Amino acid sequence: MKKATRALSSARRPRCAGRARSASGGAASSTALGVSSPRGDGLSSNRTGIDFRHPPPRRLPCPLIDVHTHVGRPALAALFAEAARTYQVRRVFAISSFDDADALRRRYGAFFEFYYRLPFDGKNRPRLFRRLSLERIDEAVERGFSGIKFWFKPPFVAEQKLKFCDPLLYPVFEHMAQRGIPALVHMADPDVWFERVYRNTRRYGTKAQNYLQFTRVFRDFPNLTFIGAHLAGDPERLDHLQELLDEFPNLVMDCSATKWMARELSRQWQAAREFFIRNADRLLFGSDLVTFEGIRDFDRYASRYWVHQMLWETSVRCESPIDDLDSDGTPRIHGLCLPDEVLEKLYWRNAVRVFRIRRPPVSRVAAEVTSEHHVRNMRARHPGSV
Repeated sequence: MKKATRALSSARRPRCAGRARSASGGAASSTALGVSSPRGDGLSSNRTGIDFRHPPPRRLPCPLIDVHTHVGRPALAALFAEAARTYQVRRVFAISSFDDADALRRRYGAFFEFYYRLPFDGKNRPRLFRRLSLERIDEAVERGFSGIKFWFKPPFVAEQKLKFCDPLLYPVFEHMAQRGIPALVHMADPDVWFERVYRNTRRYGTKAQNYLQFTRVFRDFPNLTFIGAHLAGDPERLDHLQELLDEFPNLVMDCSATKWMARELSRQWQAAREFFIRNADRLLFGSDLVTFEGIRDFDRYASRYWVHQMLWETSVRCESPIDDLDSDGTPRIHGLCLPDEVLEKLYWRNAVRVFRIRRPPVSRVAAEVTSEHHVRNMRARHPGSV
C-alpha cells in the first residue's frame, strides 16, 4: 500500500492560476471556485472555430469503443450518438439506469453497453444493504449490463461516511468477482480541485490519503477487474500510476475526462507517450461525455472526440478548442502520436478483452489520407500553431 502511494505523496503539486478565497472546505460550487464543472455551463466547446462535423480521417480504419460515458433517456442521446458515430465510435459504454438502458437498446440496438451504478440506500442496515446490493448486481448481469460503477470522489466519501474499503462493501466485491463483472471506479479528482475545492483536509483528506481505500480492495480481490476512471484520477503523476499498475495486475485504467487528459498529458507529452506504450495492454479509450438536459450543440460532444483524436493519433501542437478553467493560461494540446499497435489496443482491443465482447464492425474508410496529413494541412493553414 505504501509502495503504490509513495510517488503521489512525495510529488510537488503544480502551481495553479489563482486561488479561491473561501477556505471553508464545505460543499462549495466548483464553478464559483474557478474550476471546470462537468456541464461546462457558459464555456465554449469550439473556441478556435473548427468544423467538427467534418473530422480528419482516422489514422487506422478500426472501430472505437468509448468505455466511459453517462447517457440518460434516448431523447437526450440523439445528438451524442450522432457525434460519436461521426468520429468512428462504434460501441459506447454508458452509465445508465435499468429503464434508460432498456429504452436506449430499443432505439440504438447494440450501439450501447451499460454500467449499473449501485445505490447506497439501506447502508445503515448492513444485512438489508447486502441483500439488496447482491440482488441488484444479479439483475444487472441478467439484463446484460457490463459493469458496476462506483463514484467515490472525496465529497461522496465525506457525506456518506463510507470508504471504498468499508467491510460493508466486501460482499459486493466478492459477488462481482463470482459473476465476472468489472468495477468502474472514480478514485480522485484533479490536483487543482484539491487545492481549490477540497482544501479542508480534515474533511476530505489529501489526495494521497484517498488512494489507501482503493489499494486495500485491489489487493484483497485479485480476481476482480477494477477500471480506474480518468487514468485512476492521477494523470498529473505518471510515476504513481505506474506503481499502481505494477503492483495490481487486476487494475486497468480508462483515459476519459477529455480536458483533464489533454491538459496534464500535453504538459508531459514525452513521458505520457512512453507510459502509454509501456502499458498498452492496460489502457482503455473513454470520453466521460454526459448527456445533460438542454444540450443542443453538436460541438459539445464532437469537440471531445476531436481532442482525443489529436491527442492520441497526431503530433499536433495547438490550442485546445475547449475552454478549461482548470488550465494555467490558454489550454493547449500536444499530441502523443502513439504507434499503430498501441492505438488499436487503446481504441478497441483492450475493451474487447476486458468486457469479453465481440469486435464491433467498422466501415472500411480510405486509409491513404491520415490524421498526420490533417496535421500537415493544419501547419500549412496555421504555421504558428503546430
